[in-house]
Amino acid sequence: MFLDNRTPLSVQLKRGLVVDDQAVLCVGVEASFALGGDGLAQLLEPQEPKPSDPPDPRDNLLWRGTSVTAVGLVPGPTRAPYVQPVMLQVGDDERRLVVFGERRWERRGRELVASEAAPFEALPLQWQGAFGGSYELAPGYDLQTKMPHPGGTIPHLLNPLGVGYHPSAEAAQGQLLPSIEDPQNLLRRWDDSPTPVGFAPCPELVALGSAVWAERLKDSRMGEQGLAEQIRESIHATLWLQHHASPPLIFDELTAGDNVELSGMGAPFGFAVPACPSQVSLQAGDGATSELRPRLRSVHLDVDERTVRACWGCGHRYSVERPPHWIHAEEVRVAA
Repeated sequence: MFLDNRTPLSVQLKRGLVVDDQAVLCVGVEASFALGGDGLAQLLEPQEPKPSDPPDPRDNLLWRGTSVTAVGLVPGPTRAPYVQPVMLQVGDDERRLVVFGERRWERRGRELVASEAAPFEALPLQWQGAFGGSYELAPGYDLQTKMPHPGGTIPHLLNPLGVGYHPSAEAAQGQLLPSIEDPQNLLRRWDDSPTPVGFAPCPELVALGSAVWAERLKDSRMGEQGLAEQIRESIHATLWLQHHASPPLIFDELTAGDNVELSGMGAPFGFAVPACPSQVSLQAGDGATSELRPRLRSVHLDVDERTVRACWGCGHRYSVERPPHWIHAEEVRVAA
């Protein structure tokens, strides 16, 4: 089996066994685009990787759904209140965040309340600004578990990168609140524990995806389903955890022409999902060819660079005794 890449794009081949006599392959295609006044224009030169980039989803043989992520700076309002809403619209679905200037817990009487948001020039969309974080616990008695504890760093299970997680009101006083919150679930008290939210890639926050998937399974009818359906649900759960987006940004499937729009981060950032710029086909030993359908795995928006990175996967199952001889990737024209 040989890969014949006749395009300037990055194309990868992954393959593996399903059972003894059945195998699968997936041809992954990656392309980058610049956003201009006329929509997306394909970039043919390889783009330098950035720390904020997501991992390459083509490294996974199997995949389900489409991750949509976004990074960049959120400009601050020019006058109070210093709170900036950000909205990501994918097709008919909307995902919203609010970005606050610096706030701290202040004591007023017996209660801790959040200070007014301070002015800010720009804040990055990153998980360090979402709810979470860690605190240091001295050896002794843990007030939360009511058990002896050896002490050490206690991370927030879903987002140890964040800010706002405290063991007590005394520890929270004077400390920062998150700068990125869910407008439907804002912090009201120092001991609130909202699910962290964000638009940036988060491949290191595995527990965040696991927790949301566990909630979905809890609300499902697993106990009433047959064995085949339960196995299917378990496979879907495993594939879900391969995504680098937070669970609200994993969509069943995006296709060419679906609209994506990000607002609240300066100049408008909107486009139609591009078609895969490579046509992938298999050639059997007798010369017969068949075209593979590309499925969009991820879309990543870099607002500061005004670029979009997209990855597709073209999967195929075949008999181990009759594998395809050639896999051809040919360039196709993509409408701007």
